[in-house]
Amino acid sequence: MLLKGLIFGLCMLLLSGPCFGSANEIQIQADQFELDVKDELVIASGQVRVEKGDIYLTSQKIRYDKGLSLIKFMGDVVIRKGDVEISCGEATAYTQMDRIQANTQVQFKYRDIHGEAGDATYLVSKQTVQFLGEPRFYQGEDFIKADEVKVDLKSNKVLTVGRSRLRVNLDHFLPKN
Repeated sequence: MLLKGLIFGLCMLLLSGPCFGSANEIQIQADQFELDVKDELVIASGQVRVEKGDIYLTSQKIRYDKGLSLIKFMGDVVIRKGDVEISCGEATAYTQMDRIQANTQVQFKYRDIHGEAGDATYLVSKQTVQFLGEPRFYQGEDFIKADEVKVDLKSNKVLTVGRSRLRVNLDHFLPKN
């Protein structure tokens, strides 16, 4: 009887939120789930995958707080949407998946650009990523480093803020004889 109550409670917790069973649906897959019905928490561990539309995040563990509409990702986090891939040690996302905060050894890949930073904020609908904590980006032999780097994925532009350093290989700009 206790098992049936726990299963029913888990179903009610997961299905009663505004982010499930609608256009805003998210899906969570994991090896193991732990449910705290009283505090409306779900802890998932072991090959966790959270999907919403065309964005998905994977990690070793998550903590979904229904009351705060917040998902905390822990351990080997990877965020993917189209050509964008951000990996880090920890991340936090609201269940609408419109803002994702990546922390701890952030790595960034977008087409032929790759970079690293202390942390990043990905505004999914605006298609922008802001990097702090000594961000560095590379594209071939070209290099950029700044106090803050903002990447606009829609316009394919990079904006640096604060002290910045740029190294560009001019060979491809020079006329060929």
